[in-house]
Amino acid sequence: MMAGYWARLGWMSAACFTVVEMGARAVAAVWAGAAVRRAERMEARRGAALLLCLRLGPAVLGVAAALGMCAPSYLLFERGGGEAVGGLCVVLGLIGAATVGVGAWRALRAWWRARRWMAGLLPAGGAEVWVVEEPGALVAMVGVVKPTLVVSRAMREALTDEEWAAAEAHERAHAKAWDNAKRLALAATPGAKTLTRAWARLAERAADDEAAGGNADRRLALAAALVKAARIGMAAAAPAVSALAAEREELAARVARLLDGPGEAKGARRTAAVLAAGAMAAALAMTQPAVLEAAHGVFERLLR
Repeated sequence: MMAGYWARLGWMSAACFTVVEMGARAVAAVWAGAAVRRAERMEARRGAALLLCLRLGPAVLGVAAALGMCAPSYLLFERGGGEAVGGLCVVLGLIGAATVGVGAWRALRAWWRARRWMAGLLPAGGAEVWVVEEPGALVAMVGVVKPTLVVSRAMREALTDEEWAAAEAHERAHAKAWDNAKRLALAATPGAKTLTRAWARLAERAADDEAAGGNADRRLALAAALVKAARIGMAAAAPAVSALAAEREELAARVARLLDGPGEAKGARRTAAVLAAGAMAAALAMTQPAVLEAAHGVFERLLR
């Protein structure tokens, strides 16, 4: 297939994204089990960050390779004029375009479903906190840029002031960590479900820790709020929404952890240092002309 200068750049960049993203995703899938086990031994916040990096890393690496290496090397070393684009490059380019398109659609769908779910609630009062006439135990942070705390009347009336303060602090911790934005990113990118579920589990534990603040009374209050949510019956929440009690099977483990304490974290600093060093090395490599020229040769073979 013949293509002009800029069209060839588009095909090459899309194919590059596909190769890097799919390769990195395969590696992440192989390491998923070991990464989850390691993250479980770390501080919840750092463990969640590790799993998020591994889960979103393939897509980020694909975009970085396409925009940070493929495109610059092409613009620096490729001469103008139309040339043929090989069939393999076309197929890989179409896969890359489809991956980006489907990801954008999935993120938009998750955002729209959360918006519709929010619009269907019936606020009974409150500005910063919506008290809604929703059956079940609902306490959730809704929205990304300006999140709103939503609580069902049944849940609010069941909680003592101390329990409500702990539940509210838990949801505020989700907002502080931008967890809803992370949920949208996870919805938009393909990846191992094992990593997605493990990240959600550790994100809840991290919000528990932030809400408790190392205070035993706050831990007891939050544990009591979770028990009451289970007794009332959890309400269904929309995608990209951080709910206090989203998964019943995790409630018992969270309550036990709150009562016993989070335990000793291991390996957090070394893991973070390795990831940071790898990112810096990759960024530095992308600025070297020799590396870009060698990469251009590889991409040229892929193009043909």
